[in-house]
Amino acid sequence: MASEKVFIVAVDGSKASHRALDHTIMLAQALGARVHLIHVVHWSGYVPIGVEDAYHRPLDRKKEEKHAKEDIIAPAMDKLREAGVEADNSYTWGNPAQEIKKKAQKLNADMIIVGRKGRSNIAEMIVGSVSNAIAHIAPVPVLLVP
Repeated sequence: MASEKVFIVAVDGSKASHRALDHTIMLAQALGARVHLIHVVHWSGYVPIGVEDAYHRPLDRKKEEKHAKEDIIAPAMDKLREAGVEADNSYTWGNPAQEIKKKAQKLNADMIIVGRKGRSNIAEMIVGSVSNAIAHIAPVPVLLVP
């Protein structure tokens, strides 16, 4: 008996990640796969050097967490449930490509599905896109959705 397929879909609230979610639903329904939805907030490890930085950084983090859970993860999970796809989710901080890779390894995922372009177009031109980084380091096949 074959083991259940597991697909990871990374979402960031961008139009491309919405399309990636749509493709994930279509594939999961066709193949009977379970989906793990992940949202990673890029968060540098810098240490605050001033009182103001030390005060605002935790507040910014709480605000970002609330936004991620309410505006990105919850609607995506609702869409998966409405489509009848078995799904769970995770939310973390750090380097998105590295965190998605770790999750794929931990879950023994069969595929990672991501939008080709995310929310940070300027940064992508300078340092490269998250989707490109995932494609280079992923331990499993990566589907880039335009």
